[in-house]
Amino acid sequence: MRYVDLTGSREAAGRSIRLRDMARRLPQLVRRSLALAWQVDRRATIGLLLCQAVTGVMQALGLVAISGTLTALLTGGDVYDRLLQAWPSVALLAGAAGVRALLSITVSWLSSRLGPLMSREAEHMLLTGCVEAELCAYDDPDFNRAREAADRGAQVTGDLINEGQDLIASSASFVAGALVLAGVNWMLLPLLIAASLPQALAQISAARVRYLANLRSNGDLRMLSVLRWHIYT
Repeated sequence: MRYVDLTGSREAAGRSIRLRDMARRLPQLVRRSLALAWQVDRRATIGLLLCQAVTGVMQALGLVAISGTLTALLTGGDVYDRLLQAWPSVALLAGAAGVRALLSITVSWLSSRLGPLMSREAEHMLLTGCVEAELCAYDDPDFNRAREAADRGAQVTGDLINEGQDLIASSASFVAGALVLAGVNWMLLPLLIAASLPQALAQISAARVRYLANLRSNGDLRMLSVLRWHIYT
C-alpha cells in the first residue's frame, strides 16, 4: 500500500530540473491547456486571449502615459502650464487603468467559467481511459502509478487555466515594458531582464520544494486513504 521510490529516480528528476527545462516545457503545457479550454468552450477561450492581448496594450499605454506625465510635470515653467501639458497623459493613464480593471474582472469571470468545465472534461478523459484498460493492467504497478499521476493531473486541471492566463498576462506585460523601455533607451532592457530573474528563480525553487514534498508524502497519503476507506466502510 505504501509505495516508496526505492531507486530515487523521481526525486532525482525533481532536483535536477532547471530553468531552461521548465522554459522548454512551458509552451507545450500552455498549448495543451488552451487546447482543452478550446475543446470545452471556444468562445470563452477566445475572449480570454483577447482580454489578455488588450491588457498588454493597456499596460504599454499606461507606461507611456506615466512617462509623458513625469516629463510634463518635471519641466520648468508655470505650474498651471505644466498641469495643462500633463493633462492628456493623466487622462490616458486613468483610461488605461480603468480598462485594465474591467478586463481583469472579465478575465476572472471567464477563468471561473472555464476551470470547472476543464476539470470535468479531464475527469471524463481519465475515467474513459480507465474503463477501456484491460483488467490485468490494474495488477501492473507501472499502470497504477501512471493512473495515480493522471488522477492528480485531473484534479489540478482547473488551475491550469488560471496559471496559463497568468503566464500570458505576465508575458504581455513584460513585452509591453520592454517596448516602452526600448523607445526610451535600449540599454534599459538588460535591467528589465535582471529585475525579473530573482522572482523567476524564486518561483522555480518553490515549485521544486512543493514537488519534492508531495513526492515524499505520497506513500503516507496512500496509506491514509486506504485506512480511511476501511474505517468508513
